Amino acid sequence: MQTAALVGLKRFDLIFRANTIAAAVMLTGTALLPSAADIADVIKVMALACILAATVGSSTTKTFLYLRSVDVDPSLWRVVKTYAGNTWISSLVASLVWSRGEFPVIKTALGDLAVAQYAVAITTCGAAIQGVMLGLGGVGAHLTSLWGQGRKEEALSLSRSVMDLQLTVIGVGALVLLVFGDQLLEFRISPSYAAAAPSLRVLTLGLLSLSVSTQSLLLQIETDGRFNRDSLLVGVALLYILVAAVIYHWGILGAAVARSGAMIFIAMATLVWSVKVFGSRSVSFCEHRRSCCVLITVFAIQVRVGSLSFMERVVLFVISSGGLLLALARPKRPTDSADRLWVARSK
Repeated sequence: MQTAALVGLKRFDLIFRANTIAAAVMLTGTALLPSAADIADVIKVMALACILAATVGSSTTKTFLYLRSVDVDPSLWRVVKTYAGNTWISSLVASLVWSRGEFPVIKTALGDLAVAQYAVAITTCGAAIQGVMLGLGGVGAHLTSLWGQGRKEEALSLSRSVMDLQLTVIGVGALVLLVFGDQLLEFRISPSYAAAAPSLRVLTLGLLSLSVSTQSLLLQIETDGRFNRDSLLVGVALLYILVAAVIYHWGILGAAVARSGAMIFIAMATLVWSVKVFGSRSVSFCEHRRSCCVLITVFAIQVRVGSLSFMERVVLFVISSGGLLLALARPKRPTDSADRLWVARSK
C-alpha cells in the first residue's frame, strides 16, 4: 500500500530509495549470517529489509490521513468496486501465468530433480523479464494520468512508442538467451544444470509477449479490468491443459512449451483487442512479425546445428542482432505523421 501510494504520487525517487535500502539490507544481512543459519533466518532478514523500506516516504503518505472526506456518487463506487475486484482477480491469476503456476504439475509428474532443472530455466528467464519491465512502473503511472485527463491520443501514441522500444530491448535480450543460454547457465548456476538449456530457449520465445504491457494497461483502464481478468483466466486454463497434455511426453521442455504458449496467447489477445478498442494505430503488427521471424530463425539454427563454439555463437549473435535492428528500423509512414497531427490537435 505504501508503494502504491508513492506510485500514485509519482514519487519514484522515494521508491528507488526504499528498494535500494531493502536490497542493501537483504544482501548484507544474508552475507553476515553464520554458517549454521537456516532458511528461517534468511526470511527474518527479508522481513527486516521490508520493514525498513516501508518507512521510506511515510512522512509523504501520512498526509492522506488528513484529507477531508467527500461524498461519492453510488454509481461511481460501483465502478470502483468492479475495477478493484477485477484487478485483484487479475493479480492473483497473473502470478500463475507469469510466475510458477505449473510447478505442482512438474513435481507430481517428474519429481524434485525436474523441478530444480526447470526452476533454473524459469529463474534465468525471469531475470530477463524483470530487466524488460523495469521502466514500466513510471510509464504506467504516466499513461494512467494521461488517460484520466482525457488526453487519450497522447496515451495511445506513448504506448505505441513504448511497445516499439520494448520490442527492441526484448529482441536483443532474447537473442542473448537463445545464443548464450548454455554458457549463462553454466556460469550462473552449475554445469550440472545444462539439461535446462532447451527449456530456457523455449521460454525465451515467450518474452515477446511482454511488449504489449502498455496496451494491456490501457485495456485494463478502458474495460474496468474485465479484459485482463478474462484473458488471464483463459491463459491459466490453457497453461494447465497444455502442461497436462505434453509434460509426460516432453518432460520439462513440455512445461516450457505450455508456458510460452499461454504467454503468447495472452499477448495475441491483447493485440487483437487493442485494435478493436483503440484502432490499428495502437499496435505494431509488422514489427512483431519481424521480431518473431528473427527469433524463430535463431532458435531453429540452434536446434538444427546443436553445439556451437563460442566464436560461432558470437558471429550468430552479431548477425541476428543486426538483422533484428534492421527489421525494427521501420521507415517513416504516412500514418505516423497523421498520428502526430492528431495528438497536436488534441492538445
